[in-house]
Parts: sequence; C-alpha cells; structure tokens
Amino acid sequence: MSDVMPHGAEGGKSQSVHVTVFPQQRSRVKIRQFNPEIGSAMQRVAKVGRQTGVTRYHQVYTILAQALEVGTFPPGSALPPETELMRMYKVGRNTIRRAIGRLEREQRVIRQRGSGTFARHRDEAGLSWKRLSTMVFDFDRFATETRANYRKFARIETPSAVLQRTVDFGNRCLEIQQTRSFKGRCFSVNVSHVSERVAGKLTRRILGHKLVVSVLKDLGHSPATATQITRAVMATDETAKLLDVASGTPLLMTETVTRDAQGLPLEHLECIYRSDVYPLQLQLRYDSLGQGLRWQAVPISSPS
Repeated sequence: MSDVMPHGAEGGKSQSVHVTVFPQQRSRVKIRQFNPEIGSAMQRVAKVGRQTGVTRYHQVYTILAQALEVGTFPPGSALPPETELMRMYKVGRNTIRRAIGRLEREQRVIRQRGSGTFARHRDEAGLSWKRLSTMVFDFDRFATETRANYRKFARIETPSAVLQRTVDFGNRCLEIQQTRSFKGRCFSVNVSHVSERVAGKLTRRILGHKLVVSVLKDLGHSPATATQITRAVMATDETAKLLDVASGTPLLMTETVTRDAQGLPLEHLECIYRSDVYPLQLQLRYDSLGQGLRWQAVPISSPS
C-alpha cells in the first residue's frame, strides 16, 4: 500500500513520489512532508559545537531524539533531508547518517530509499519508559519492575563529600554502587552510602533488587523525611560507558538524604539518570499563600 506525497528532493526541487506506509500504522498515521518552518525553529534553539567534549554525531542524534520525544515530528512526518541537516548544523553527511542510523536502530524512525526519513509510531515498549516517572514514588513497583546490577558493596570510611552534605552521618558507612535497568536497558547509575549505625544487618542478599530505604524499614529503621536536590551533570567517561551515552552528555542527577523520625541520617543516595529515557514527573497544584500563589506537590496516582 502506498500514498502519494510531495517531498523536497535533496536538490531542493519539489517532486511527487510514492511512499510505502508503515505496515503497523496504516490505519492511524498519514505520511506528512517535511515542514521547513520546523527546521528553522530547530536551528534557532539547538546548535552543534566543535569544542563541547561531545562528538558532533551525538549532538545531532540528541537534537533529533529530543525532537521526536516531544512530538516536534509526529508519527509519519518527515525529518529534514540529509542535505538540510548538513546545512543546519554545519556537519558532514557521514555525521548525519550516523545519527539517523542510530535512531533507526532504536526504531524511532524509518528510512525510505529515495523518499526520506520518517518518524515511527511510538509503540508500547517506548511508551513504557514513561511509567518510570511515577514508579519512582512506589518503592515496591520500582523494585519489582527494575533490576539492579551491583558494582560495589563494601564497608568504608565515609567520603568527605557525604560528610560535607550530612555532617552527622558518621565516620564509617556501607557503600553500595549499582546500575539500574528497565526493559533490559540501563537508565541510571546509583551510589548509596548507608550510615554504619543502621547498616549492620544489611547484606547484598537481603537487599537484592529492593531499594535501601525499603529494606531498612523491614530491619526496624523506618525512614521519616528526605531532602532531595536535582541538577544537571555531564557524563564522565565511566558513567558514559555504563549508560551507553557519549562522554559529556547532559544527565539528570538527584542527591537524596533520608532521615528517621529522630532526625538521624539513614542514607545518602546519588542517582544519575539518562535524561532521554527517564523523565522525572511531578504533579503540582496552586495553593493560596497570603495574597499570592505557590506550587504544591501532590501524590501521583500509579498507572494500572
């Protein structure tokens, strides 16, 4: 089955070509030609640099991946032609083809010889990543649906960085280094420091795929409060390898200090996430505050 659509050839002239409709999308998606206005907008908001510490191919890949993620290119719509992307980002053809090739391997786009590259329909496997944004607030579901891979589990002297953040943490602690995977894909690198005061009975076997605070509760050390800082960081060579991204790629980092009802520290946890597969979602509401308003976080209902 095919549709007839106008499409800009790489020489810049408009022509009519036959485009095969993606089989799994026939009833839902109509092929749409590339909109030059979208290309102009992308060029204004995103640049490819030569001295950023990130390869140019990965910069182009990230720009296109984010555009697909937020719906700049709806299912069935055409991405800019290779020559247009080369002009927009001042890179060579091999750089563009390498970036698009990765998107094709990840099944985000489909390439039609002589016609162009088109956004694929986002299947349930891709959409399931969205569940992580609510699962993080449901410890049992998070432990059940994600998997931990241990890199270190050892008693050590408390790092100075932890003591600077939490002065009453204690001189010794249990350090746990993990990667976390969902649907077979690693999405975070985590480093947990557990106060020696409560870490005595905590073993790797007992922890398994669970979260530390859940196991501490079972051991009689219930968490009561936590403070969390979220910031952007750049991938180091080691983190980039674990998360399968380029060194220098922007990542999302959360730093959480959990305390018990007496205010004593239980855990200092740093999590570094791939920002493209782990959206951090919060539900907010407006609350009155005197003459003004403020945002107030509210619980997110877990998806069925």
